[in-house]
Amino acid sequence: MKTLPLLRLAEARPRLAQKVGPGKRLLGLLALLLCLLPGLLRAQVSPTVPKKRTDHNKQIIGYLTQWGPWKDIPGLIPKGSLNQLNVDYSQYTILNFSFFGVAVDGSIHSGDYRNPNIAQPGSVQQPAPLVNSDTYSSWDLYLLQGELDLIQYISDGSYAYSLGYRNAAGGWSNVSTGAMGAFPLALHKQNGKLGLIDLAHQQGVKVMASIGGWSMSKHFGDMAADPTKRARFVSDCQKLIALGFDGIDLDWEYPGQEGMNFTGQAQDYPNFAVLVEAIRTAVGPNKLITAAFTAVPSRFSQFDWVRLNRSMDYFNFMTYDYNGGWSSKAGHNSPLYDYPGAEAANFSLDATTRGIKAAGIPLSKVNLGVAFYGRGVVTSGPAALNAPTVKRPETVTPDGQVSTSADFTNWPKDVWDGTPNYQAILAQTASWTEYWDDNAKVPYKTNGSYFLSYDNERSVGLKAQYVKDQQLAGVIVWSASGDWLDLAVNTTTYGGKLVSSPNTKAPLVNKLNEVFGAGTVANTPPTVSLTSPASNATFAAPASITITANAADANGTVSKVEFYQGTTKLGEDLTAPYSFSWSSVAAGTYSLTARATDNAGAATTSAAVTITVTGSTTPNTPPTVSLTGPTSGSSYTAPATINLTANAADANGTVSKVEFYNGATLLGTDTSSPYSFSWSSVAAGTYSLTARATDNAGATTTSAAVSVTVTSGSGGCTVAAWSATAVYTKDMQASRNGNLYVAKWWTQNEDPLTASCQYCPWQLVGPCASARTAASASVAAEALTVFPNPVLTGNKLTLDLGRRYDQVELELTGISGGKSYRVAAKNTRTVELTLPALPKGVVVLQVRADGQTFTKRLLNQ
Repeated sequence: MKTLPLLRLAEARPRLAQKVGPGKRLLGLLALLLCLLPGLLRAQVSPTVPKKRTDHNKQIIGYLTQWGPWKDIPGLIPKGSLNQLNVDYSQYTILNFSFFGVAVDGSIHSGDYRNPNIAQPGSVQQPAPLVNSDTYSSWDLYLLQGELDLIQYISDGSYAYSLGYRNAAGGWSNVSTGAMGAFPLALHKQNGKLGLIDLAHQQGVKVMASIGGWSMSKHFGDMAADPTKRARFVSDCQKLIALGFDGIDLDWEYPGQEGMNFTGQAQDYPNFAVLVEAIRTAVGPNKLITAAFTAVPSRFSQFDWVRLNRSMDYFNFMTYDYNGGWSSKAGHNSPLYDYPGAEAANFSLDATTRGIKAAGIPLSKVNLGVAFYGRGVVTSGPAALNAPTVKRPETVTPDGQVSTSADFTNWPKDVWDGTPNYQAILAQTASWTEYWDDNAKVPYKTNGSYFLSYDNERSVGLKAQYVKDQQLAGVIVWSASGDWLDLAVNTTTYGGKLVSSPNTKAPLVNKLNEVFGAGTVANTPPTVSLTSPASNATFAAPASITITANAADANGTVSKVEFYQGTTKLGEDLTAPYSFSWSSVAAGTYSLTARATDNAGAATTSAAVTITVTGSTTPNTPPTVSLTGPTSGSSYTAPATINLTANAADANGTVSKVEFYNGATLLGTDTSSPYSFSWSSVAAGTYSLTARATDNAGATTTSAAVSVTVTSGSGGCTVAAWSATAVYTKDMQASRNGNLYVAKWWTQNEDPLTASCQYCPWQLVGPCASARTAASASVAAEALTVFPNPVLTGNKLTLDLGRRYDQVELELTGISGGKSYRVAAKNTRTVELTLPALPKGVVVLQVRADGQTFTKRLLNQ
């Protein structure tokens, strides 16, 4: 079979909008997103919907793009209307928020930060924030959070004030989270329109974070092959899950093949499996993992499908883009069947499905692609199916210089790029001549020398029936907004950005649901019963208990069986025979159940089985533990990385975990030998380190303490001051207002004063030694509580140190240095003092207690 060029993005998928740029105001994103409050309840549902997703057991997965709201076509698509408010959630099972990108260091970034020159030789994608918080140049926050309030000043008693936000020098700060930033402060509007994730979850629809796409896949291969980069990628996947996403969708275009400015390697295929397994371990068994795959059958044999099946939920095949501007003949974008005269034989949805079956890919996890867009080309004479196309040089973003026959006359560059959505096709081709290819089972249109391949309700319905007949999982849709009609009718704009169109209709996805739901018998839930252990069985601690279950489904398949102790999930099994081994079970009485879920999502819980684990007759011996690194008296220079290592053993059991502490503060935990933890970006100060081992019976032992010192280097703020024009990369330092900062990734013109937070490019190390602030960073801030915070000058402060200390010395200093205040106390746990007249803003409280150092930030109002 002839291999067709894989020219995509400008010609395969609507490309990223041009009106995007670097974030100007970086927020404490995670803290901000967690503050979302419920808003107005529901998005609209298309009128006269024939069937809903609840009427069948097929998957309908729609891609919703983060650049879509930029599209602005008067009378057809109002700017800001391709958003979450106009999705008919009754028609989709999953929505893929697309796309996030992969950077050269393996990190994930918002699609807004895509390098527009990524197609050029030698170009790379630099790291950038996960979400673009600039509400002027990005739609990220509007799509994910919904209607926003852009706050320029925080009034006492306001909604923002109740969430912990305060006015601070140069912007705002949050006294609860420590986040800081410049105004405007973007918060979800009280009772405002909701974001995509909340709206979807309200209506039982899952939302995936889709990563990659044609123009942001360059670094997938290197990332998957490099353990460090892969770990960074997986860590960012966990951040996406923390933002509320239900899973990760990989859109690596393509493993082992050519892509935009890269050539795949044979090792990409096993590395893909390694990457998927790492994500599964990180996100756990209850989140979804899916991926988009090429529709070319000759590529299927390179993947280890048995291995992938153990970690992945769905395999999504992009059964569109079979022909386009790269083709030498005018052909169908998404033919259901092969047709005579096609440029490539065996190149259709049916051919792809035959290849899927031959490769042994589980059909119950296969979704085929359905295109809610068309492809226009120019032919050398009167347009016709299989007519020769006329190619010409064009410069498109981000592909650069290409040779293409794409129709930019009717479907202009930078608007449609030759790939109009279904709503545009209906609106602009009424005078064209329409044809039906009864071989391929798809329509096409012509107008002079212009040829347009597309899908309509008839062809989409036939594809849905094909999916049913082949007993596949369902379909993926590129893209969910492609069939939205009447978007410009009766609109309302929320927050000055989000356009709601309550009269919107979605005929193509309606047809998918209609066919999937036709003749569907009501789903029968699965049956499940525990087969072992027997009820009232007795075990001796520490026990190892094998739990087994029988499960079946009368009109489908069992997707998984989960095992529970009370309401605590112990584990799950995806294939029969269903079992789980529960080890190191302590003495007690337990209630065990099994929960089976079928392919339609129905679930049944078994009858409970009660068992008893009796205590061991031999007294438990606590574990032994000792710190092997660092050695006592070791010295480091800030910002330091200290590698803690420990030996631990248990004479009559096993070591369950080793925890590493700095004073009373838990630094990290390791559950397997060799036990270690890497403590990074440690500021100047003296630290008392210990390791605490816990055995399988719950006994604990704490090691002897090891004291280490981290100095501030030369003793002054010798690090060069931050410059707005300088470029900083990972681990580079800069000083700002007497404080030392370390860059976490590539950054320029982002002030450390307002861009040092969890998802910001800068990390605050601590004050320079020459500043009149606390020279040591916090080593046990959690042990210190201060009330009230914020506080007014002259008000009384109460400090609780967590335990009693013999010698206590306090120092209060303004964040910018200058005036300070000291007080001493003896043999006390609590200290009361009156806040002195210090400069307004952030005040650093340093506590030195019996050789330990604590710090806390206060807000002086």
